[in-house]
Amino acid sequence: ESLYDMLNQAYTTFGEHKYCTLAIGDNSRQCRVHPNFKLIVIVNQTIVMAPPPDGLPPPFLNRFEKQLLNVRDSIEDIEEPNLEMTFKATHEWTLFICKERNTP
Repeated sequence: ESLYDMLNQAYTTFGEHKYCTLAIGDNSRQCRVHPNFKLIVIVNQTIVMAPPPDGLPPPFLNRFEKQLLNVRDSIEDIEEPNLEMTFKATHEWTLFICKERNTP
């Protein structure tokens, strides 16, 4: 729910700048929106396909264009052993970033 004002483009304009309300828990604040703002949400396919409450709410999903990204389709010229090393390194990097940000 904290992103719905932004996703609905419910902006308030002060001078030349646009602001939207972002809420986390009981706290909310006005945040400036960059004129070139774009949002990309990356979600595991199993979460997208799961029914609520385990999956994402349909009103949230309906706000986005959906694309299925398969890494193997994106990397054509890497030999299999190098591809597996790339997957492992990417996985380790993702775990490190999530740990640094306390993200599950």
